[in-house]
Amino acid sequence: MIIAVLLVNSTFTNCSAGTLWGGAIHLNKETLTITDEQITIDSCIFDNNDAGNGCSILLNTSSVPIVNNLTFRNQPKGKFVFAVFFIAFRDACTIENTVFENNNATNGCAMFMIPTEAPILRDITVRNHRSGNFTVSIFLTEAADELEFLRCRFEDNFFNRGNDGGGSGIWPGQISNSTTPVVFTSCIFKQNHATTYGGAFSFGHSNNLNYSELTMQHCEF
Repeated sequence: MIIAVLLVNSTFTNCSAGTLWGGAIHLNKETLTITDEQITIDSCIFDNNDAGNGCSILLNTSSVPIVNNLTFRNQPKGKFVFAVFFIAFRDACTIENTVFENNNATNGCAMFMIPTEAPILRDITVRNHRSGNFTVSIFLTEAADELEFLRCRFEDNFFNRGNDGGGSGIWPGQISNSTTPVVFTSCIFKQNHATTYGGAFSFGHSNNLNYSELTMQHCEF
């Protein structure tokens, strides 16, 4: 059985799922017998949507979605804005050329992911988040070769979560007791603020961050 989802050049505004999942889009794969999924979300805007989990999108999938050229803005509440949970198969999800702006959520004002392989994150902008715990939360279930943020921008974010995340609110955690290098390459951290630790970035206090190796190269603060 094949499930194909293609969303291109679309705008989702003022959509709500109440306290449930996926304010604009919810895709839930309930059976592993569906092995062929094709999910593409390209050049779409998500504006002022809300849900209990996945204010804009919640994908519970065994495939690797294609996510490109998206804008998430003004999501008012919920746990996560863009959430992806992988339940089978091993491959890297690529998210690129995407903007997250002025969203409110608890552990993922921008993204929350539990991947089986480290996602590829390129040219992502995360800006003007003032409420919640973190902007980007990624919990790796197994060790990966590398988790890289490439040419990403974190601007004008303010968080007072505490020890980890810092002003930019990034949480690249490890669920298993294994080590994955976390690399920031050519990223920009600009006008982020924290009330306690790390105006730009804070890392290493939590147990699931103890197993990460951090490298920052060619970054601007």
